[in-house]
Amino acid sequence: MGDPGAEFVLLCNFEAERAWGTGAVGLPAIPSMTAARPALAMEELGVCLAAQGDELLLGRPLDASFRAYLRSAGIAAPAGITVEGPGIVETADRVPSDARALARLRAAAERGAYLLPMGSTEQTRQIATLTGLRYAAAEPAVAARVNSKIYARRLVEEVGLQAVPGVCCESVEDLAMALAIEPFEPLIVKDAYGVSGRGLMRLDSPARARRLLEMVRRRAQRTGDDRLHVVVERFLPKMCDLFYQFTVARDGTVALDTVLETLLDDGVPQGNTARSPWADKHRAEIEECAVRIGRQVHRDGYHGVVGVDALCGADGTLYPVLEINARLNLPTYQLPVMQDRHASGLTYALSRQYTLRLRHAPSFEHLHTSLSPALTPDPDGAHAVLSCFAPLNALAEQARDGRTFPGRLYTAMFAPDPDSLARLELRMRHSLYALTGERHPNKLGATPCMTP
Repeated sequence: MGDPGAEFVLLCNFEAERAWGTGAVGLPAIPSMTAARPALAMEELGVCLAAQGDELLLGRPLDASFRAYLRSAGIAAPAGITVEGPGIVETADRVPSDARALARLRAAAERGAYLLPMGSTEQTRQIATLTGLRYAAAEPAVAARVNSKIYARRLVEEVGLQAVPGVCCESVEDLAMALAIEPFEPLIVKDAYGVSGRGLMRLDSPARARRLLEMVRRRAQRTGDDRLHVVVERFLPKMCDLFYQFTVARDGTVALDTVLETLLDDGVPQGNTARSPWADKHRAEIEECAVRIGRQVHRDGYHGVVGVDALCGADGTLYPVLEINARLNLPTYQLPVMQDRHASGLTYALSRQYTLRLRHAPSFEHLHTSLSPALTPDPDGAHAVLSCFAPLNALAEQARDGRTFPGRLYTAMFAPDPDSLARLELRMRHSLYALTGERHPNKLGATPCMTP
């Protein structure tokens, strides 16, 4: 990294937290494969980050019409290396047993290419070792440590940043003490390796806190294991959620990449805006925090991209670290397209995830036709870009006997001014209604913003 002419093989392993969390004991939960399929399909987002000459590892090939669309949108659709294997198995886990994929990767290694995973795990490190690809990421053990929310809370205390009131819990009794606050205040309990709303519980009453503690104690008695890996934090009224990304070079240099406002729907990220009033107000403070955090994680052995979730309290106080994501993040994949549009004068942008209820799996041609009012540039240049296609139909097998299935659509919208952006987002919603018959694909309205 740092070599502008370097060739990369991208591996977008969006389920890296599952690997890092192996052995960690979190909140009681029922595993669900329905959550895994869309996350695996999200690896297609790598098309937006890849440069000309890069390659992208995929569990299924890019749709030919989607590839043609990317090129028409000015996105360098990378060469795809399709890895054979079952649909519910991560691409990283399939590679070692796919001889054709290994041969392609070894050929890339002979050209001096790097393997760039979304998150560094033992599986991704093994792929680099098997193929001879140079490894453009920190070592897996370091990544696993830095990505823990327990690590993040302790780092905040160590470097003297403003912390959300709370504690780390590494045993059942730690949790009992954390929940025994008087008088009771609403709390958030988070798994050390939870992500995107998974492994998170809000406790609004003492009764709910007691029920959680009872469940955790019963599990500990059943398993004979008293360990726990969660953080408990006070629920704070807020103005907004923020996200910022910085890059830690191998020599420890820290560079702030972007500051965004995060759009949430029931605690789950649904998109980002940039240059919001709150992001602007706290940008200098965030840049200072990024340097302090970056220096600390570098001392602990990490280099690469870091994304941090932050919160702006109702009183205007910045809490600069809710969690540290020592990996590529969803906005990481959107930034190259945003920066390209910004350079052409489309300085306002909005990235959004829409969740659609579908009865049939639409082809990309049908999707493109349905959304053409938003995808076709206005006279002022305003237009939307589709970031990937596979997550839309990842759960299509559920569409039986008249049932619908949820599909994820990832978009980015660009315009020269906030009014134009608002009109564009409205056209996108009208187009989605024409596609699905639903007036509210999700709860959030249009939010004007500016790219960095």
